[in-house]
Amino acid sequence: MVAKALLFGSNGQLGKTLIAHYQEQSSEYSLDCLRLDKPLINYPGPSVTDGLNIADLAQLCQVLNQHQPSLIINAAAYTNVDKAEIDREKANVVNAEAVKVMAEWAAQNHARLCHFSTDYVMSGLSREPLIESYPHQPMNYYGYTKSLAEQYIQQSGCEFLIIRTSWLYSQYSPNFVLTMAHLLRYKQHVFVVDDQWGVPTSATFVSRYTLQLLQAQQQGIYHVVPSGYTSWYEFALKIRLMMSKQYPELTLASIEPISSRDYAKLQQEKYQVAERPRYAILSNTKLATLLAKKIPDWTLAFENELRLFKLF
Repeated sequence: MVAKALLFGSNGQLGKTLIAHYQEQSSEYSLDCLRLDKPLINYPGPSVTDGLNIADLAQLCQVLNQHQPSLIINAAAYTNVDKAEIDREKANVVNAEAVKVMAEWAAQNHARLCHFSTDYVMSGLSREPLIESYPHQPMNYYGYTKSLAEQYIQQSGCEFLIIRTSWLYSQYSPNFVLTMAHLLRYKQHVFVVDDQWGVPTSATFVSRYTLQLLQAQQQGIYHVVPSGYTSWYEFALKIRLMMSKQYPELTLASIEPISSRDYAKLQQEKYQVAERPRYAILSNTKLATLLAKKIPDWTLAFENELRLFKLF
């Protein structure tokens, strides 16, 4: 009998990408997928269940009891970092309390839990690449909820795999790459912060390495990011360069660097800008050591993937 995996968040950019790669790499589990909030058009996945309000913890328990998975994959999250500062209750329920329910259910039912986390659980005050054991010190409420989720998982006693990643992008919106592509096409000037550093990571990259770790029965915390790092400003310049090659007929906006403080002032009439880590570069040494190979630079994955994106 084939064991069952249950994927939460199958209509997010990571969930969609996970499904696309799941059957290529995994035969140990059958996969059931749960959409969140809204239906998905042209759904690429295997067995799909209708929408789940993951903030309804009683319903979440019902779903787990109904499906009885041997593996829970949680790609669901409240990811609007700025809005989380205001909508704290929902951010906490989705990012932390729902994860606590999953972890406790997994512990009680001898299931595995694979959960996706973020560089934002750390402060970004260090000037060295951040290893998995670096202390948590989130700078915003989104990071706090993701940090709390990690604590709940580790306290539950379940068998777990926590995947931390950063600056996620894919062909599915919303993400920085698609937003920037739109702005570059339709604006004259774009301001991008130049004092926050991190590792752009494609959802394809995360999906492939996550499935490898699951197949290898790995446990604990892993940073799944490419090698190298950049700033948001330099990342935007890279996007513009690639777009100019792919769409030479377009007139693209200019990109101007701006500090985080000045950007927050610029946006303060529209919305509250959450504080973000300045230096959130995750070290992938643990992953590279396990796989006994060098992890490629982020620029290689980005150049290869952007050519496949339908930007407009």
